[in-house]
Amino acid sequence: MTISSVLEQAANSVVVVSTSKPPATEVVEALLESEKNARTNKLSYSFEQLIGNWRLCFITGTKKTRAKAGIVLGAGR
Repeated sequence: MTISSVLEQAANSVVVVSTSKPPATEVVEALLESEKNARTNKLSYSFEQLIGNWRLCFITGTKKTRAKAGIVLGAGR
């Protein structure tokens, strides 16, 4: 699965409350790879491109819950 398809499937599973969710490890890998690509390609968006309805669908937990889950991410914001 490609990065964008994993992230799209994860987002769609929240929006339409689907049971077809990608594994958490794939979502984490896709997010980390996407962030790395954004930094190396110096992506930027205009204000107009970001206008719309936003919904937070992915956050990380405390250090303790992240350790239990085995997900290697920093603090969520």
